[in-house]
Amino acid sequence: MYDDTEQSSERKRVEEIIEFIETATEGEKGKWKGDLLLFTFVCESLAFNKNHEERVWLESKFSKYWDIMRETAFYQRLRQRGFDEGPSLDEMKLQSQRQLFMIFVQQLFPELVPLAKQQIDLIKDPDVLQSLGFKMFSGCTAEEARQYLLAVEEDLAEN
Repeated sequence: MYDDTEQSSERKRVEEIIEFIETATEGEKGKWKGDLLLFTFVCESLAFNKNHEERVWLESKFSKYWDIMRETAFYQRLRQRGFDEGPSLDEMKLQSQRQLFMIFVQQLFPELVPLAKQQIDLIKDPDVLQSLGFKMFSGCTAEEARQYLLAVEEDLAEN
């Protein structure tokens, strides 16, 4: 059963993600806006698949962004190859998380951008990247963030 609390919580999450993307992609980072919105729409479509009313709400929420999303290379690739032949959902989720991760790094720890790019390319599991993001973006210092990034290879070797 799909209750009002769950519905409200999921809608609020989507609105917060969209607001974050709007804020985080201002200025020169605007080139990522369409990709991030499209990845978010695809991922959230799976979460909202439970209920027709929710799917309609989600589509209406993203309707004003379709022009931006259609211009992305990712959208064009999906359109040319067909969704079944395109990247898997996990690949899309990972790519989206990598882009969001780098936006945060650029904003909070610009001196760590090269190291962060190198290290996150090693991560193939979206949950591992999400965990790293929670550690790094929860009020740590630049040195602590550097240590988290340097530990990526060790952490991956242990798993």
